[in-house]
Amino acid sequence: MATARVSRGRQTEQLVADYVRRIWPNAQRVAASLPGADILNTPPFAFEVKARRAFNPKEWLKQAKKNAKPGHAPVVIMRPDGMGEASIGEWPIFMAFEDYMMYVEYIVLMGEQRNEWMDRAIEAGWQPAELSDRTDS
Repeated sequence: MATARVSRGRQTEQLVADYVRRIWPNAQRVAASLPGADILNTPPFAFEVKARRAFNPKEWLKQAKKNAKPGHAPVVIMRPDGMGEASIGEWPIFMAFEDYMMYVEYIVLMGEQRNEWMDRAIEAGWQPAELSDRTDS
């Protein structure tokens, strides 16, 4: 019988797989007994899903990197305590800064295609964070 912690971890992985299917229709949760990333079929990313009270980003990134296939950027998705299914879009993610910069550079260099993607994202309801609230400019 699975403990509450294990059940919450499995449920969190399934929630993530369901959530990312809008981009990767074949995304699926991997059984805990199998090696590799927690969510399959999400190129170019390898998702490591964490639903833990403790915060250990260095170890989690190390694990995500170890489990990533060649050419897949390791990404950790974290479900903090107090953030349930309804707030999945607000769960924090993190990745190596260099991987992040590579993908941002790619998006910026896409030029007109990037603008079309952004227009579609905004039409679908995505709203960029308010930069005017920042004080660290």
